[in-house]
Amino acid sequence: MGQLDGYKFAGGSMRLLPRETTRKIIRLCHEYGVYVSTGGFVERVIVEGSAIVDRYLEDCKALEFDMVEVSSVFAPWGWRIK
Repeated sequence: MGQLDGYKFAGGSMRLLPRETTRKIIRLCHEYGVYVSTGGFVERVIVEGSAIVDRYLEDCKALEFDMVEVSSVFAPWGWRIK
């Protein structure tokens, strides 16, 4: 049998679910020691400006995501990482 170590919400799919459903999925993953990634969605957020990025990152933290994935192929370079 295989083993699952990570769960990824593809392309911001967590935004299509009710917030509580997203939270339940994340908590279930954590119960089984599975880390949870946002998938490659921050690239869409970055173009909205730093205030929106900050709000998005706070929301990810509140939902208890373990990592925010940044796909280098799509990331607009020239922005500063805080």
